[in-house]
Amino acid sequence: MKLRIILLIISNVLFSSFTYSQTQSKFTREQITGDLDYLFETLESGHYNFNANSPKEAFVEEYERIKNSILDSTNFIDSYRILQPFLSKAKMGHCLINYPFSEYGKFLRSGGTLFPINICFYENEVYVRDNFSDDIAIKVGSKILSINNKPIGEILDEFYNFISGEHQYSINSTIEALNFSRVYWFVFGEVESFDITIENNDGNRIQTSVKAINGGSFEGELAKCKPLTRDDREIKFYDNTAYLFPGPFYNPSDEYFSGNSFETNNYYSFLDSSFTLIKNKGTENLIIDLRNNMGGMSTFSNYLLSFIAKKSFGSSSDVFYKTSQITKDGLKEIPDSVLSGDDLELKEALLTAENGKFLDMSSKEEYTPRSDDLHYKGNVYVLINRYTFSQAIAAAALMQDMNMGLLIGENTSNSCTMYASTQQFELPNTKLKVMYPRAFIERKNKNASSDAVEPDISINQNPFSAKDEILEFTLGLIALRKS
Repeated sequence: MKLRIILLIISNVLFSSFTYSQTQSKFTREQITGDLDYLFETLESGHYNFNANSPKEAFVEEYERIKNSILDSTNFIDSYRILQPFLSKAKMGHCLINYPFSEYGKFLRSGGTLFPINICFYENEVYVRDNFSDDIAIKVGSKILSINNKPIGEILDEFYNFISGEHQYSINSTIEALNFSRVYWFVFGEVESFDITIENNDGNRIQTSVKAINGGSFEGELAKCKPLTRDDREIKFYDNTAYLFPGPFYNPSDEYFSGNSFETNNYYSFLDSSFTLIKNKGTENLIIDLRNNMGGMSTFSNYLLSFIAKKSFGSSSDVFYKTSQITKDGLKEIPDSVLSGDDLELKEALLTAENGKFLDMSSKEEYTPRSDDLHYKGNVYVLINRYTFSQAIAAAALMQDMNMGLLIGENTSNSCTMYASTQQFELPNTKLKVMYPRAFIERKNKNASSDAVEPDISINQNPFSAKDEILEFTLGLIALRKS
């Protein structure tokens, strides 16, 4: 649930008095080097497979580069800038130093300024999604070619040194979630003005100069824009087709990880009433929309799948854990009272196993289709996109692998097969918090064409179209199949 965590941290920083307690504002070269050594050693011991996507030689080379670049009297945000590229070398979305939003919050409160354009990625290019500057010549939908005489590709290459992810498609989605302007500040610091080259829809190139925007004003404008994810739930009908947006697989009205986040009664009631409506209307076609879904827990998604499954089903993935002392130290700080039965079993297994051991913790539980008249037997269409995350990806993979429905839309940006189940540790000097994966999650369907979920029918949504092109295509396909 990486995106959910990112959005919650952003909200926490921008709309509360949250501050980061630092023991000191500057760090010596010896302190940063000590954190770098601790980082390398701890990831090698605690990470499930730190060298899975990059050879150890690449980390040694990066270690030496970073060590030789460290200066005395380094501040907190520069400590992040120094150390995060080491983790980015792992090419894993769940291996990173937590983004320094506390420093970003201080930057905003001090009157800091930002790049005044909200961007999006489309067909591997960077476009203007929203223009918060005073220059009306910068049109929404224009392609950004360069900023301050640096080609946009070179800027992104520098971004990629600071963003963890398996591949460019995934990293670009993370940049959209973090927001390009915030990342620009993370990487380059505050810039007062920007010379921009853009290409409008008619192919004409324009060079213009804009001033940076006050960060608080930027955040206020951004809050008015359409969010990347949805927290609501919805059932509606298009003639004889039902459209179901189940929402995230947890309770979005509660603070994440609070006692009610994963209480299922309201969610189950929503699905029961939705499928009662579907049954009463005699609906022949069902669209399940998993786009812009932040994921959650399988107890939610499996209940949804029980309405449409043709036969018994299990988990979409096998799960393997590595135990280590750093993992044990973190687990000991979590009280048993906040853990479910499965989590308690996992905690006990990891605490009692010898350090360095690998454990198969794959679920053997089978789930059965509903046996009552709410079990749906019509045609099912499942919508996905690059903002389908975490457990929503797992649910989509299971629907595809078990032939529960036809998947339509965009590739998911994250994979079913991944290093995940994250835990944190703190660097001893800077107190930066490091997230690492202690598990390997592998898609059971080894014949899948990709670790990511690829739709059966690929349709890319134009971000500048007022139409929901993926949904409209699906409705058109249903109409065509009926004729």
